[in-house]
Amino acid sequence: PKETAPAIELPGVISEEDKEESYDGQTGEEVTEGTRTPVEGSTEEHSEEVTDTETGENKVITTKIDKENVILNPGTVVIYDNTLEKGVVVIEEIGKPGYLVKETTNTLENDVIVKVTGPIIVTEVSAVDRIERHGTKELVGYKKQLTEVVEILHGKEIIEDASKDEGYKEITQIGEDGKRVITYEVEYDVNNIEINRRITNEQVTDPKNTIIVIGTKKAVVETPKVKSTKTITRQQAIPHQVEFIYNDNKDVGYRHTVVEGIDGMYKVTEQQDFLDGKLVKTTVTNKERIKNASVAQVEVGTKESTVEKIEPITGINLDNVREMFGDLVNEERNSKGISSLKYSEYFDDSVNTRAFEVRPNGGTFDHKRPDGTDFRTVDELYTVYNSGENILYFGSFTKLAEEEVAERMFTQWKNSSGHYKNMMTEDYTNEALGIHVQKDNAGTYYYSGAQILTSEKEAIL
Repeated sequence: PKETAPAIELPGVISEEDKEESYDGQTGEEVTEGTRTPVEGSTEEHSEEVTDTETGENKVITTKIDKENVILNPGTVVIYDNTLEKGVVVIEEIGKPGYLVKETTNTLENDVIVKVTGPIIVTEVSAVDRIERHGTKELVGYKKQLTEVVEILHGKEIIEDASKDEGYKEITQIGEDGKRVITYEVEYDVNNIEINRRITNEQVTDPKNTIIVIGTKKAVVETPKVKSTKTITRQQAIPHQVEFIYNDNKDVGYRHTVVEGIDGMYKVTEQQDFLDGKLVKTTVTNKERIKNASVAQVEVGTKESTVEKIEPITGINLDNVREMFGDLVNEERNSKGISSLKYSEYFDDSVNTRAFEVRPNGGTFDHKRPDGTDFRTVDELYTVYNSGENILYFGSFTKLAEEEVAERMFTQWKNSSGHYKNMMTEDYTNEALGIHVQKDNAGTYYYSGAQILTSEKEAIL
């Protein structure tokens, strides 16, 4: 999938498009004849012994066929076209060499030549001349169409609802910025100096305000409720990790499990809080690893890869990127009246695994993992709590600073409606971010990332 930059920028973006031009120039054509290049030939020889019917003598008749091969190099035809701008060259026919084969037959009696036939052309394929069309028209004045785009920021509207309790808050409409698009026709002289400008079109898209409904109903004092607690113990699987062995001799898509992975196990102790017999909160009080997971090894093919070699890049401080990215997300959430996300370090290993799995070269860019299972199988808690995932990748000809990586990831997801909805979902309370960086032989850097968002009754991780 390809991510695109926003179509709207502040304070305004000017784009240009050639509208109208006047030219004059020469016409005609120039022809360069093709050449011939001899190449190494061959000789076929056949002998037989015969008896002269008149003299009774035996003699040897030898037939030698000398073959001469000649390459017919294509010529060049240059057509001068005053409808094309000077300096423009259009290749109408790339040209193709031909060839011919000549044969000369020598007949010998007892090694003495008695007859010569040829040379005769036995095979000929004509060369196809290269045809180039060269532009000759000169610029004497021109017009261009300019488009200016100005963003109109949306506002916020608060609606009080007396039927909702105090503290209630709901976003009923997510705001959208508007824009004003103005198209000009600008005329320039031969010195590229603007001599005239006029508006040819103007379109305005009105912004939509963010609408937030808040409750104003006073809370009713209720009779004290009965509180109780309960302690339970359960087991929680630790998903095993997967180590990929890349085989350049196997085609892309080939997969073979060399070593089966085995899940580990946690022993989790939880305290459950009840109010009038209803479970209102669950808190993990202890988590003990009772069995370690073993790593699976999977061989995958990489043959026919478009990138010759990919190397992982180190030296990026993930904690700095995570902090800067989290600030951008929470600033956006807070601007829309949504509480900030808390960072869950518990998910660092699993979300880094997902960032590696969706890398552009050798990975699988999908919410399903390389083994075909759902992304939630990377950590069991993804299924215990309500969770969502955002993934992306992008390339850069230079290594990006940590701040640039954070801003690029936030902007790319912000400009995608589905990913933006995930980041702005009010029910999500926690998030974690994983990043993987690679560099190929051409010096291009590839960044892949994954964000996990979870909903918890209490942020304990």
